Amino acid sequence: MERYTQCVEKYPNVWNTACSYQRHELARCSETHPIMLKAKIKCSSVFDKYERCHKKYPQDHSRCSSSFNNFLNCVETVAEDGSTS
Repeated sequence: MERYTQCVEKYPNVWNTACSYQRHELARCSETHPIMLKAKIKCSSVFDKYERCHKKYPQDHSRCSSSFNNFLNCVETVAEDGSTS
């Protein structure tokens, strides 16, 4: 997730194409990693808000940065909870 986030931040105007490899790797990880599977469930509403924003503004990721950061914070919280249980 960190590599994808860094790529998106580095290429805000062309992240959709520039970060396709990182997005693919994140998707692959999210299908198998236990914490990512848990985050998928617990953070689904936060991710849905980000996805709606992304669909509304596909060429301007900066408009969705707050919803993306909310999603990252949710995933980090799930990861921290998962590492202590």
